[in-house]
Amino acid sequence: MKKILHIIGGLSVGGIENWLKDFINNSSDSNLEYHIFVCNNQQKEIALKVKAKKIYYTKNNNIVGCLKGINSLLKENNFDIIHCHTDLSSGLYVLLSRYYGVEKFISHSHTDRREIEKKASWNRKLYRFLMQKSIEKLVTTKVGVSNDAALSLFPNTKYDVEYCGVNINIDRDFHDEQLEKIKGKKRIFHVGRFSKPKNHDFIIELAKKIDNDSIIVCLGNGVEFNRIKEKIDMNKVENILLYGESNDVMSILYKYCDLFILPSLWEGLPLSLVESQKLGIYSLCSENVSKESNIGLVEFLPLDVDIWIENINKYKVDLRNKKLRNSSFTFESNYCYFYNKYYN
Repeated sequence: MKKILHIIGGLSVGGIENWLKDFINNSSDSNLEYHIFVCNNQQKEIALKVKAKKIYYTKNNNIVGCLKGINSLLKENNFDIIHCHTDLSSGLYVLLSRYYGVEKFISHSHTDRREIEKKASWNRKLYRFLMQKSIEKLVTTKVGVSNDAALSLFPNTKYDVEYCGVNINIDRDFHDEQLEKIKGKKRIFHVGRFSKPKNHDFIIELAKKIDNDSIIVCLGNGVEFNRIKEKIDMNKVENILLYGESNDVMSILYKYCDLFILPSLWEGLPLSLVESQKLGIYSLCSENVSKESNIGLVEFLPLDVDIWIENINKYKVDLRNKKLRNSSFTFESNYCYFYNKYYN
C-alpha cells in the first residue's frame, strides 16, 4: 500500500479541487491510499464527497500554520509520495519532505503568474527565486497543467505537461427556479472563485454596457464576493446575477448558458473553460488565458470593454450547439501519467 499526501490550497468548488475529487474518487488502484492536507481551515461541503482516507486542515490560514500542520503530519505518518498543488510554497514543503525521508515529491503547477510577478516587490522576488531553486534541486517530478503554468513555476528546469481530465456529468432534467426567471434573455455565464485573477471588476463593467436583453450570471464564491456585491449595489448594476456556489455547475451551464466568458488577469489552464466547450458552449476569453485551453470554441480578446461588448452583441444564441465534445483532457491520460510517477 502506497500512502500519498496531496497538499492543496483550499477545498471549495474550484477547478483544482474538482479535478482532485474526481481523480481520487475514480481511482481504480486499491494499492494507493490518498490523504489530503488543506492549507485553509474552512471545511466545505465538497470535502464530504472526496473519498480520501483522511482530510487534514491547517489551524491557521498562513504559511506558518501550513508548515506546522504538514510538519506534524509527516512526523506522525509514513507517506511514500507527496503530490503538491500549491505554487511557490511547494519549495518549502519539499524541504520538510526530505527532512522526514519522503523521496518522491510531485510539484503540480496549476497557474501562470509570470505577468503579475513582474510587478512584485523585491522581497517577493527574492522569495520566488529561493523557492524556484528549492523546487529545481529537490522536486522529483515537475508537471504543469499547461506549458504556460509549467514555465511559471519551473523556468529553468525540465518539466512535463499533463492536461487535467474533465468528466462531463450532467442532469438533463436539472431545474433551477432562479435561473428559470431569466429565460428569454441572452445568458452569459462566468464560473470562478471571487478573487483578483478572475477579474470580476471587468465583468461589472461589461454588465453596465450590455443591453437589457442580456444578463451575466456569476457562479462561485470567495474572498472578494462581498466587495463585488457592494460595488454592484453601489453602481446600481442590474444586468448581473451573483448566483453563488453550486455542486452541479455542468448541469447549470448545459441547460441555461448561452455564452461563457473568462476575462482573467492570469490563469494556468482553466478547467471551467474546457468544460464549457465540451458542453458545446462558445466562449470569450482574455488573452491571458492559455491557448492550450482552446478545443475549438474559444475567441481570445484583449481586456478592452468595448471589444468584448462588440463580440457579445454579435454572438447569436441560436449558434449554440449542445453536442458534447471530446478532447485530450481525459482522466485516462491522467491515471496513466500519475500512476507511472507514483510507482516508478
